[in-house]
Amino acid sequence: MAMERSIDIDISSAGTLAEPDAPATDGAILAGRKFGIDLSNHLSRPVTSDLIDSTSLVLCMERHHVMDLVTQHRADLAVVFSLAELARRAVQEPARSPTETLDDWLGRLGDGRSAASVLSGHRDDIADPIGRSNRVYRSAAREIMAAMSTVLEFGFEPSATPDNRTSSDLG
Repeated sequence: MAMERSIDIDISSAGTLAEPDAPATDGAILAGRKFGIDLSNHLSRPVTSDLIDSTSLVLCMERHHVMDLVTQHRADLAVVFSLAELARRAVQEPARSPTETLDDWLGRLGDGRSAASVLSGHRDDIADPIGRSNRVYRSAAREIMAAMSTVLEFGFEPSATPDNRTSSDLG
């Protein structure tokens, strides 16, 4: 989606409970294929503190992943969001301006945010479909794509300049 929009960012994937080098599940491969994404060569990797430290923005599927990264990997809550939370917050605020840095935009969206509010607030989760039916995988894929589209539109399209490049990780 970022490439289709000519947004120059680095995106990679890691999981809070991932086994190293495990292939994508059949459900994920089939759901990806339905949306034109080839996951047949995808290999999992676990999240590490070093990976978090080298990343400008970390996106997770569920709120408990956010808290796992904050508590177990000392991630900065200011740059760790569930994808659904970031998308929700992005539409509630003005879009990122061409002169606004990613850090400033995230700071604006996260204003007043705390660990307690992350856990007790909105239901900002995209349920992990692992072990569930192909229909559940497709549903999760639709949710991910819709939320990513919103995040890219409000947070990256206005300022896709070399000074604002970033790395994102889905945890």
